[in-house]
Amino acid sequence: MSIVWKGTALKKRSAWIVEWLIPLSNSIIPAAELRPYILPSRWCEEGVLDFMHCLWWNSALVNPYATVRKVGRMTTRNKEPDQITRVCEGARLFYRVEPESHWLVAGSTKNLSVVSSHPGELEIRWTRPAGAKRNNNTGLIEQVGEPVDRSWLWKQGKWCLQGKAP
Repeated sequence: MSIVWKGTALKKRSAWIVEWLIPLSNSIIPAAELRPYILPSRWCEEGVLDFMHCLWWNSALVNPYATVRKVGRMTTRNKEPDQITRVCEGARLFYRVEPESHWLVAGSTKNLSVVSSHPGELEIRWTRPAGAKRNNNTGLIEQVGEPVDRSWLWKQGKWCLQGKAP
């Protein structure tokens, strides 16, 4: 990807973006991991959930010995432990392992923009979509939550969230 200084390098791109939703008292996940993970828009929901699964099990939340014990074991979605929560709300996905209060959230966006206003700085902006689910009473698809504008800045080799927390 080429970077255009003092202008927009990319705009209105489609992508899946995965982020951590963390409690205010987070002291477990290192700051370097609290960043947006950008995945191709062509990935299906199962592929994005697999990425989230791997991100979780290789994070600071999990003892490395527990991760190593899982290597080489065949698991299927039907045999995952009960403590794993996977939620699909259309363009929004969630992944969590009980009893942790940390979540991974992925959103399929159509308006990813990458902007560079100064050398060495890169800002990415997008809208995390609202979710959607079927109302069992009416059979209609209903919106869940609201779209959220997101912005992260890469500066001096570090990511930082711009504006309000998720």
